[in-house]
Amino acid sequence: MTPTRLVAISLCVATGCASASQGGDASASPEDAAAATPKDPNAPKPRSTLAVRGADPIKGRKLVAKEKPRDPEWTPLPVTPLPEFGVRSVYPTMAAPGSLVEITGGGFTKSVRVEGPGGAWEVVEVDVGRIVARVPAGAEQPGPITVVRGKSKAASTAAFVPMLADTTFGRPVERLDRGLTARVFVLPDGATELPDFGEVGDPVGVVHLAGVDVPSGPFKGFVDRGGPRNTFVAMHANGGLNVTAEGEVELCVESDDGAQLYLEQNLVVDNDGVHEAKEVCELVYLEPGLYQVDLLYFQAEGPVALRLSWTPEGGRKAPIPVDALFPPQR
Repeated sequence: MTPTRLVAISLCVATGCASASQGGDASASPEDAAAATPKDPNAPKPRSTLAVRGADPIKGRKLVAKEKPRDPEWTPLPVTPLPEFGVRSVYPTMAAPGSLVEITGGGFTKSVRVEGPGGAWEVVEVDVGRIVARVPAGAEQPGPITVVRGKSKAASTAAFVPMLADTTFGRPVERLDRGLTARVFVLPDGATELPDFGEVGDPVGVVHLAGVDVPSGPFKGFVDRGGPRNTFVAMHANGGLNVTAEGEVELCVESDDGAQLYLEQNLVVDNDGVHEAKEVCELVYLEPGLYQVDLLYFQAEGPVALRLSWTPEGGRKAPIPVDALFPPQR
């Protein structure tokens, strides 16, 4: 079959940017809110240069990271709060019930309440510029997240989209300081290869991958405007891979359908195309450092799978642990 030429699609943006409102009702429709959302300049952006066709994977070559390796106890930099009460961003904008979600803004106090899809959310952590809350079990329909402080309300302008719980991408997220950040895109029906993410249109949402160990299985789908979509979707996940020892490493990507793994914008593993769950491995020589990771993935039809594993020099093959993956600074 001839690969379908991917064209740009105009889609609702749900990147999690937000603005504040006080003393009013926060019930704007998700569609209107998302359409009015400015893009967060600090959010990771897809790099179209990664979709160049015909590039040869780096095989056995030495790669050097631009950053030093991170300490295992590393924590994200503190959030700079807004000068006034308000909501600035929500991360991730798509997550299954039971997941933790970060809300940034300003003027938060220990007494704030969080309301969103499914009703009242459990507040797990709070400081003046940041709240961590849990998606309730009854969350089903997209909607804004509202922080309530006394009689004042501040709502996200972008809708939060509850994901359908499953054993693939719909597993609850228990931590946000490790893993990868992934933007989700809708592809034209019939796509047979990874798209150029610079031309495929705006993302429909952002998910947090707490590790990349999705076994082969049925996928209920990401929720778009038209409802759940489990065919012809794509993700661009990025962050950092922490390598603490120098040596030869075998990196493996198992996927259904296509995927590519880049380190420091070098194509390392190419597993593109429409296929059942299949693993491709490549050898690279890595010095200690935090390597920029870009993982591109698309799902055509049928089951899904997406797994990253490694075999360090002198070690055994294992899934890359979540402690070795660092999301971009938000």
